[in-house]
Amino acid sequence: MVAVYSRIQLFTDYVAQHLADPMPTAESIAQAIHMSRSTLFRLVERELGMSPFQYIRQEKLNKALALFENGECQSIREIANSVGYLRTDYFAGIFMAAFDIDLKAHFQ
Repeated sequence: MVAVYSRIQLFTDYVAQHLADPMPTAESIAQAIHMSRSTLFRLVERELGMSPFQYIRQEKLNKALALFENGECQSIREIANSVGYLRTDYFAGIFMAAFDIDLKAHFQ
């Protein structure tokens, strides 16, 4: 059980350290944490109940919500860039879908 915990911890630590980066590929994550792509998918789905990309998106959105609620950012672009999204319209749309908060209306 320790091996599974440390392997999933490698993944979650990697994600936490790279939230500001654009969405990585499965291959780059797997390579960075020294496992195969298929092992990465199986491990994350078994331990976290979602795909690696669903987990990364969830973590990015949770970080964005914290930045919004704390008032740490002054624009949608600043929040989006802080969590690795380059397209602010796309980011605002997925943020709205996740939290029912209209960033465009807030930052007008």
